[in-house]
Amino acid sequence: MTDQNETNINTDEKNIKASQNDNVDILKKKNQDLQELLTKVMDLLKEKTNVCLNLEKQNSALNLQILSLKDIVAITKNLLGIRNVEVENMQKDLTSLQDKINAEKERHNKMIESITNANKLNEDIKGEYQNQMILFLELRDKYNEKVLLLNQENQNLKNEIENLKLQINNQIN
Repeated sequence: MTDQNETNINTDEKNIKASQNDNVDILKKKNQDLQELLTKVMDLLKEKTNVCLNLEKQNSALNLQILSLKDIVAITKNLLGIRNVEVENMQKDLTSLQDKINAEKERHNKMIESITNANKLNEDIKGEYQNQMILFLELRDKYNEKVLLLNQENQNLKNEIENLKLQINNQIN
């Protein structure tokens, strides 16, 4: 019976070792699969991180562009304010000139030639004022178009960033 028991024990040990070897092989295969999956996930994470960095760079560039445009707007407003002050001063000067001309006309009938010259100057000033007003309106229209385009572009980029974030989140999940 001892030989029989030894044979049974040897057979049992062989079966246990074979089972352990099978389990070790299965665990090694699972470990290898998990390492490959981890490598793929890390590569995907690196790629998405690079995409995010590029989007952040684009966003920073757009923010700088926005700041520049805000500076341009502020400068344009200042220039328009200066122009308005000049126009007001010109209108005051024109009014003053007309008062003086009328006073001179009442006092001196001989100053008709001076009045004619002043009227010509007045027409020149009005023409220049109209030219300046046309230029101002054109500048304002171009500025409004530019602001509209920039707002649309900014919104498109925001939408694109949101879509990319959603895609990244969907791919990560």
